[in-house]
Amino acid sequence: MATPPSGQRLELRSELEIAASAELVSSVLCDLSRFPLWNPFLVAAEGEFCVGRRVKVTLSLPSGTELTVHRRVTERVDGQRLAWQGSFGASFLLQSVQFFALRQQPNGNCHLTTGENFSGLLLRRSSARVLEMARGLALMNQALKRFVETRVTDSR
Repeated sequence: MATPPSGQRLELRSELEIAASAELVSSVLCDLSRFPLWNPFLVAAEGEFCVGRRVKVTLSLPSGTELTVHRRVTERVDGQRLAWQGSFGASFLLQSVQFFALRQQPNGNCHLTTGENFSGLLLRRSSARVLEMARGLALMNQALKRFVETRVTDSR
């Protein structure tokens, strides 16, 4: 991602361990049509999680505000890493890259790091909204953990 003229950047991270394989977690994250079943933050998504494709995502912020954004899928390595990026207006104004990094643990669990990197001239003015997005990422990770672990338990 190009450095904006202002040099303003903000990185959000949320991490947790899920009692399931990285492949299973990855498959749930790539199934955009099922987001409404479990995801309190990315409440709707349309499109395919394929590199180069555009997807339409509706975010529901903890305050109740909903935003619809368009993202381009930039990376998909099943069981390892998924990413998409987009901008709010021109990319130098406010750009974000959201990623999901999955790491299979020796105990069979998946360590998930979800993050979003923001940059641009409007970042300072958008700080309240970005902090809400940080809470949304954490809520999404917890919901993903519950959803996936329930599927694993139900399949036993």
